[in-house]
Amino acid sequence: METEQIRQQKPFRKEREANAYLDKKGVRIACQYYLRLFKVNEAGELVDLEGTERSAPNILYVSIRKAMISTPVDNKFGGIRRLEETRAAGQILAEIPFAGEDGYSFAIIKAAEIVRAKLGTVTLADVVDISYADKGEIKKLITRLKKSRTEAELKARGEELQDLIDQYEERGNDTENDELQEKFQAISEALENGQQELEEGDKESAITEIEEALFQ
Repeated sequence: METEQIRQQKPFRKEREANAYLDKKGVRIACQYYLRLFKVNEAGELVDLEGTERSAPNILYVSIRKAMISTPVDNKFGGIRRLEETRAAGQILAEIPFAGEDGYSFAIIKAAEIVRAKLGTVTLADVVDISYADKGEIKKLITRLKKSRTEAELKARGEELQDLIDQYEERGNDTENDELQEKFQAISEALENGQQELEEGDKESAITEIEEALFQ
C-alpha cells in the first residue's frame, strides 16, 4: 500500500524523468510568460506572489531546438512573430496550457508524453542541427597519420580509424532521417576506403581517401 510520501514523490520523479527525456530529444521549451512565483514589493524585498497571481494562465511551447522561440513569448523582441514563424514551419511539437507552479510540472510531463508520441524513436540527430565540427577528429587523425612512421604508430592510427568508422556507422543506424543517413554513409565509406589503403601499406593514398570524408 502506497504511503502519502510515495504518492507525493511520484509527480516529482515523473517531472524529472520528463525533463531528462526532453533534454535527450534536444527540444526547445518556452512559456508565454515567465513562471510567476515572486515579486518585488515597494520596499524592494522579494516576496511570494498571491495564489491568484501564481495561477495566472500560461502556455508551455515545445519545439525543435533550431526554432527561434524563447520565454516569454510576447511582443517583446518580436517573440510573437518568431512564434508564428515557428508554428508556420511546423516546428512546434506541443502547446500546453497550464497555471501555476504545479501546473508547469504537469505541463512538462504532458510535453514529454506528446513528444514521445510524435518523435518516437527519433533521436537527437533528427531534431537538432547537426554540427559536423566533430570532423575535427578526422582532421586530427590525418595529422597524426602523416607524422606516423613506425609500424606501431600506423597500427594505432588504424585502430583510431576503425573507431571513427564505428561512430559514423552508429550514427547512420541511429537516425531515421534519410539525408543524415546518406551523409553518415558517405563519411563512413570514405573512411573505410582509407582504412583499406592503410591496410595495404599505402599511407599517402590512405590520407587522400580519409580527406574525402571532410568534404561529405
